[in-house]
Amino acid sequence: MNEKKNLTTEETFALAVQNHQKNNLQVARNLYKKILKINPDHFESIFYLGSLSLQTKNFDQAKPLLQKAIKIQPNFARAHNNLGMVFKELGEFQKGMSYFQKAIEIQPNFANAHYNLGIAFNELNEFEKAISLYEKAIQISPNYVAAYNNLGAVFRELKEHQKAISCYEKAIQINPNFENAYNNLGAVFRELKEHQKAISCYEKAIQINPNYVDAYNNLGIIFKELGELQKAVDCHQKAIQIQPDDAYAHYNLGLIFTGLGELQKAADCYQKVIQIQPDRVEDAHVGLGLVFKELGEYQKAKSCYEKAIQIQPNYADAYNNLGVVFDELGEHQKAIGCYEKAIQINPNYINAYNNLGVVFDELGEHQKAIGCCEKALQIQPQNFKTHDAIINIKWENNYGNKSFIDLFNYIEEINEPPLDLVDLLLDGLIQTSQKDLLINLKNILKKKTPHNLGYKLRQATIDSTELIGNYEDALKILTEISKSPNNTIIDTERLEFKISKMHFYVGKAKEALIFLNRLSKTNDHNFLQEILSFKAHVLKYLKDDDYFNLCDYDRFLFAQELQAPNRWKNLNSFNLDLAKELEKLHVHKKHPYDQTLRNGTQTLGSLFANKNYKYKCIFELKNLFDKAIQKYIKKLNYNDEHPFLKYIPSSINISGSWSISLNNGGFHINHFHPEGWLSSVYYVSLPDTLDKKGKSKQGWLKFGEPTHNKYNLLPDKWVQPKVGLLVLFPSYFWHGTEPFQSNENRLTVAFDAK
Repeated sequence: MNEKKNLTTEETFALAVQNHQKNNLQVARNLYKKILKINPDHFESIFYLGSLSLQTKNFDQAKPLLQKAIKIQPNFARAHNNLGMVFKELGEFQKGMSYFQKAIEIQPNFANAHYNLGIAFNELNEFEKAISLYEKAIQISPNYVAAYNNLGAVFRELKEHQKAISCYEKAIQINPNFENAYNNLGAVFRELKEHQKAISCYEKAIQINPNYVDAYNNLGIIFKELGELQKAVDCHQKAIQIQPDDAYAHYNLGLIFTGLGELQKAADCYQKVIQIQPDRVEDAHVGLGLVFKELGEYQKAKSCYEKAIQIQPNYADAYNNLGVVFDELGEHQKAIGCYEKAIQINPNYINAYNNLGVVFDELGEHQKAIGCCEKALQIQPQNFKTHDAIINIKWENNYGNKSFIDLFNYIEEINEPPLDLVDLLLDGLIQTSQKDLLINLKNILKKKTPHNLGYKLRQATIDSTELIGNYEDALKILTEISKSPNNTIIDTERLEFKISKMHFYVGKAKEALIFLNRLSKTNDHNFLQEILSFKAHVLKYLKDDDYFNLCDYDRFLFAQELQAPNRWKNLNSFNLDLAKELEKLHVHKKHPYDQTLRNGTQTLGSLFANKNYKYKCIFELKNLFDKAIQKYIKKLNYNDEHPFLKYIPSSINISGSWSISLNNGGFHINHFHPEGWLSSVYYVSLPDTLDKKGKSKQGWLKFGEPTHNKYNLLPDKWVQPKVGLLVLFPSYFWHGTEPFQSNENRLTVAFDAK
């Protein structure tokens, strides 16, 4: 009969270590405890059980065991090192660092102690000390992969990207299957905008570890930045599949859905983040606040931002967004207080300065508004939104053409002005017909960088304007760009469209039409409206029968007098009340420089946005419009061969809405609407003196007369204005109005739908 052999202490300890090394941690723990039950001062078991407790994050258990080990053997460096790790994990950095330093004092070539002390200094943002310690660890142990990885992280934090890359590549050279190094290397390439290299790194990390959640999230962020949103969604959803409570993946999905306008999905994501980490997710509260703001639920948005501030009292973004909500609610002083608090927290907060300027402008304190924007430009001289805001504030306050001078001078002064600022200035000068400044801008761009294709394209744009009319020169530049192997500044379709225009203006209309027929197959809806409007221009000039198919006014133009809502006895009384509401929203004194109206004003933002909930007539009007749109669509029949009928929306929504008030001499220049499928005008009030007999057609709506009308093409269709009349038409139809003379205003509402 076999008898069970009793193991000696040494044999039991050896078996415990063996299980510890094999990651059989519970077996190892029980064996260490068995030894300590017999011999409470068995040093090795005390130390190893303390280290195992550290490994399993049982810090409260690890601390007394390691302290006892040091008491038994005060000069055992590994015990000091491990106890330092315990204190660091418990947030007692100074105690932890003292134990790392003691371990190094006992054993100067203890690489792991140098490494751990480096981590502590890194977390305290003492980066130079961290670098020195990581480098010492590597000097002692040249193949210390983790030290190279952490050293790379410090260099990345310091924006020393090439040094970071070298560290990560060295870590990978030592251990080709080190997924963390690939993930971190991808992060560096992402910061350098080397997206394909970053993608390769993240994909390699996932190849090594198919359950690497961080790599999936980082890959999703890259795809979002590249506009490949479905791939981004797939990555974050894969991360969630692996780790359902990964708050970061849910948060990133929320950002994507917010950008896509899928607000309910976004809200679900942010609420999931809050459910996972209720007291640590101020970003999710801000994201949820943004969703509620877009939905017009301002009180809920306000609560979200206030919760974020409660969690993180110095959260500048939350104060800024809270200011936006107060501004929308008309509580301007509270908005100012929030923006000023955001700036107090972050004195370089550009958006807060811009938003503060908007509030002061709304309050009529225009110099303060300009001062806020100028402060923002001192911080970030090339900020597009700030330059745009200053121009708009000055223009609306009668600075006239001087509104653009500061930006013009800035572009002239710097060596390589950003293209977005050049475009902002260029569009403004074209819209306000400033021929001399356009010519000067062209000469400035010629001198900047002669071979810069971006500047050449803008020179061609200037030459192609009706003001300048150098169409042959513009065509030459555009053709040169199309043949350049280095063209990354404009996609092929947009470039061909510009070339087609120049062919038309140099007298080659049939060549232009060849381009346009090919471009009409584009999948870009907004671009299609632009193509169709110009195609109509060309077809009309050529007297081509296809013009009347594309612009079939009898079939596609709909004019109907609306019925009064139930609460009003007739349409006239409704329009009188509606006019009072609209007049409150016409806050500016002058038309926006970048819109088509002249001698009048336009309301800000979307008229039917939820922030205007208190205006009952406006929302009754929207209901009337919705019914009219459905009635219009029912009259249409799908036709795959027609560029308007092919895209009849299955679910149509108003995408933009505004009101126009024209004064004496007011009119709309001829234009189309690139952001709609269906566009409109509704007449709220008209001057009594408006031409009703059609002799001069003052104030009438006209169709078919293009802008940039080199060949003097005349209108094809006129519509006489009438109070209560709604006119619907395809967004690509050229339309404008004749000027009128009257001391009374012409008040309308318009919208785009798609």
